[in-house]
Amino acid sequence: MTETADAEEALVVLKTRIIALDDELRAAEGLRPREHSRSVNRDMTGVHKVAISEGRSRDPLAVAARRVGLSVAGLAKKAKVSKALLSMARAGARSIKQGVCDRIEELTRTDDAPGFSATAKNWPKITD
Repeated sequence: MTETADAEEALVVLKTRIIALDDELRAAEGLRPREHSRSVNRDMTGVHKVAISEGRSRDPLAVAARRVGLSVAGLAKKAKVSKALLSMARAGARSIKQGVCDRIEELTRTDDAPGFSATAKNWPKITD
């Protein structure tokens, strides 16, 4: 191994040990554990979020969002609503305005595929 490779390996070992010590200290002080994975940087790019979304969901709304390069959260942000509202509206637990449904359909439309349709089939409680 070269000196550079040895230094890089030592740096990884030190970072891992620091994280372990931090976890031990947090536990000793009665603090909650870390809220994010040690292997994930908090500043994930949009590409990473979409990749995670692709692996987790088969929901037609998520599929439509991914087709245009967005996560469901990104789609909600562009539609100016919360992700929670989209989720609850899809489940039929909350009502959603027709205008928001139309906006989602517009945002998810591509040249190759129609958008996520603004119908009662997809949104059980649409209101005017």
